[in-house]
Formats: sequence, structure tokens, C-alpha cells
Amino acid sequence: MNFFLENPMLSVYLLLKLDAVVAFIVGLAIVTAMGTILIMLMSEEVPKQWKKILATIAVLGVVATIIPSTNQAAVMLGASAGVEVSKQIAASPITEKALKVLEGKIEQALNDLDPKPKK
Repeated sequence: MNFFLENPMLSVYLLLKLDAVVAFIVGLAIVTAMGTILIMLMSEEVPKQWKKILATIAVLGVVATIIPSTNQAAVMLGASAGVEVSKQIAASPITEKALKVLEGKIEQALNDLDPKPKK
């Protein structure tokens, strides 16, 4: 995953091409299925390699289903980048110092509040 975070332009390019890849795979599956049906109608018999053709169509369909859309991939990439950034921020010594100062200020503000006696 670090490879994609270190190469943002390549990540964006591949991200934008996912829908084109899926469209190509689906088109290939459709052409294969239509060609097989056309051959079967013209020759009135089932091709000898019908199992291989059917397996090819099934594999293309599964691959097209597994590949995420551009939006899904963008969410995954953004979420992973967000996690990495928050890990770096949490590990920063400045964050620890800021939290200590904030806790001190909150405690001081709470101690300064005196409950007013009711009359």
C-alpha cells in the first residue's frame, strides 16, 4: 500500500482507468458469448471447446465483478491515506505536548468554576 501512497500520480491514473478495464472485460465476455452462440446457430452443433469457452466467460464475469469501481477505489485509497496520516499525527511529540497543555487548561478552567450557592 505504501507504493500507491508514495506515487500519487500513478495511483490517480490507475484509479481513473478501473472503469475502463471493467468495461473492456465485460465487452470481451459479451463478444465471446455472442460469438459462441453465433457459431452454434450456424453450425447447429455445440463447439468442441464449449467447456473452455464457458469457463472463460465465467472467469471474465468474476473478474469484472471483483474489480472495484472508481468511486470504491477512491474511498479505499482515501481511507488508507487518512489512517496513515492519523497514525503519524498521533505519534508526533507535538501532539503529546498539545494534549498535556489542553488537559491542564481544562482542569484549570474546571477548578476555577465555583458553584454558586443557592439562596
